[in-house]
Amino acid sequence: MAEADRERWDRRHAEADVPSASGGWLEALGDELPQAGRALDVASGRGGLSLWLAQRGLAVSALDVSPVALERLRQAAKALGVAVDARQLDLERDALPDGAFDFIACWHYRQAGLHAALCERLAPGGLLALEQHTVDNLQRHARPGRDYLAERGELARFALDGAPVPLQLCYYREGWLGDRAVARVLARRLDARA
Repeated sequence: MAEADRERWDRRHAEADVPSASGGWLEALGDELPQAGRALDVASGRGGLSLWLAQRGLAVSALDVSPVALERLRQAAKALGVAVDARQLDLERDALPDGAFDFIACWHYRQAGLHAALCERLAPGGLLALEQHTVDNLQRHARPGRDYLAERGELARFALDGAPVPLQLCYYREGWLGDRAVARVLARRLDARA
């Protein structure tokens, strides 16, 4: 990532509210989500999801390019009395941590090949949660730009037949959610013996 982009994210995170623990749409699926094991939050930002996962009992690694966001996450984790391994990582240059993870989330970050790499780090039975703005979002908003948006149905197609490991689609929703066009998917890695 360009240094100017990282600095822009640092400014945005420095001006934002203190993060609070939030699983967002995953909270409604809580019984299906693990309460133990390893979790990876990719492009975590200030880490509301990381905090929520840690409160559930998972050992969470949060990855982001912004050291400001990660410091805010560390402070919030300390205040909540939970542990989060917050690591600065530029996903365009640096390798993802080794798996196997019981839960992996990647929300609103797009990079060629990333979803496939995340699947390979899932433990059998592990869950992959993805959320991405879709091209329909451009009908109302100029940002994020086209390069950062998923095509209609892209996340579902990936989970159903595009992943490098067998996945079972557990949840899918796509459309206007509030004022944003978003796709959300939760998929479970099937055991190779299944």
